[in-house]
Amino acid sequence: KEEAPDVRVVLREMPNVQQVQALEREDIDLGILYTPLTLPTHLRQQVLARYRLVAAVHDGVPVDADGLVSLRDVARAGLVMFDQTQVPQLRAGIVEALVKLDEEYRVVQEVGHTLTALACVGNGIGAALLPAGTRQVQCPGVRYADVHERQLLPTLALSVVWRPRSRPTVVERFAKVLREASVDVGF
Repeated sequence: KEEAPDVRVVLREMPNVQQVQALEREDIDLGILYTPLTLPTHLRQQVLARYRLVAAVHDGVPVDADGLVSLRDVARAGLVMFDQTQVPQLRAGIVEALVKLDEEYRVVQEVGHTLTALACVGNGIGAALLPAGTRQVQCPGVRYADVHERQLLPTLALSVVWRPRSRPTVVERFAKVLREASVDVGF
């Protein structure tokens, strides 16, 4: 508002893939989404923050006295994971970590939103690996725990994505404001 008080910002919640499609159709001016995600080469991307993953678990999953949980125990609870189309590289990285541990896993629920994942965990459906910033969201039945083997897990970035123009636009100014206000959290 300070940079461009005459600009009206309209927020529309949509999954990553829908944001990219909406950018392609020029239905939206910019998207704020989780990456890594394969994007069309003509779109610009700027990372706003990077997050490590933490476990969101129900009371039945053992958490050590130091607040850490085993990735094996998370997998054995059954995984609540983002739909394959949302952030496929993240999902692949989680699976790769489990393969390195020689741990079997099963996806008990696919979700499109973090709040849905938390609702599933809170109701005992399974456990989820979510961005550390999610700790700010309190949900009945959900405990957050750092993962013993966190070095095996991928990181997740929150990025702003937009379609570049031949001349600087208010969208690029907005992306710059977001970039300047961003900080890495969760490490």
